Amino acid sequence: MKQREHEKHQHVEEILTLHEKWIRQEHGGKRATFANQEFQRCNFAGRDLSGVDFSGANLRGANFSQAKLVGTKFTAANCSHCNFENATMLDVEASQANFNASDFRHANLSDGFFQKATFQKASFTDAVLWQADFSGTIALNANFLSSDLQKVNFYQADLSGSYFVKAKMRDTVICATKLAGAKFTESFLQISLSTGDLGYHVEQKKLYFYFPFYHNFHGTSIDDFLAGFLDTYPEENPENECIMREVKWAIEAFQLL
Repeated sequence: MKQREHEKHQHVEEILTLHEKWIRQEHGGKRATFANQEFQRCNFAGRDLSGVDFSGANLRGANFSQAKLVGTKFTAANCSHCNFENATMLDVEASQANFNASDFRHANLSDGFFQKATFQKASFTDAVLWQADFSGTIALNANFLSSDLQKVNFYQADLSGSYFVKAKMRDTVICATKLAGAKFTESFLQISLSTGDLGYHVEQKKLYFYFPFYHNFHGTSIDDFLAGFLDTYPEENPENECIMREVKWAIEAFQLL
């Protein structure tokens, strides 16, 4: 068994050596393809895996910490329980992949495509997801503490129970998104309501929400949602009625709950 693992490790090393030559455009280099293969608990830490195809592969428990994954493909791959801490994951293609319980702390996932992927109980603490596409994803009880979610697309995503404390959410697309039980303490949320690309034709509007205290999206009704905002905008605030009307309009028009 150990002999077989050793031989597999050597084989992977040979492929990655040729791949790194391919990245450097050196003679004899060859792009690596690991599609539909078994790499459970494999150690890829610190390697340059840019452009590698892991589509459909079983990578459960693999270590990608500090790896460079620019343009890497994880389409429909099993990446559950993986370590992506401090990884560079720009322009990753990972639609329908399984990232449940994976660690993305301090990782950069900007401009990535993660449509319909799953991130249940995944950790994105201090991660950067600028302009990533998370439409249709299931990220129940995920941790986005202090993450940069600017321009992230959460259209039709299920983020129930997730933790967005101190998150940056400027121009974040929250449309037909499930947020039951999500926490936004000390978050700055700028919801972009310009959604023509999603089939809506309405006046371009933006709403700025700041949650200085504990806030919980109950996800049960518009009245519950508005009641939560009264903690942020006290009743004695003369602009309260206008703010509530604007928020209610956003919820009804874009099905935030």
